[in-house]
Amino acid sequence: MNLLRAFVVILLSMPLFVNAQNKKLERKGELYFSWGYNKEWYTNSNVKVNQPLLNNQYTLKNVKSHDNPGWDKGIFNTPISIP
Repeated sequence: MNLLRAFVVILLSMPLFVNAQNKKLERKGELYFSWGYNKEWYTNSNVKVNQPLLNNQYTLKNVKSHDNPGWDKGIFNTPISIP
């Protein structure tokens, strides 16, 4: 029990002694911009389903899947250019 108490005290006091980010960062005049878009590819898969309580066990072979990015119209399908 004493070992458990000592472990909990040490664990709770750790943040008091850790100063990993004590330097004040100067961020004046900085700008962060992020732009991204994904396209995923999948291979055919075998899906195995096992339900012992229902006495079911079956395999779906060569199941095909596809990416559904959700942006089918608009800015993501037209090239961006500066006139």
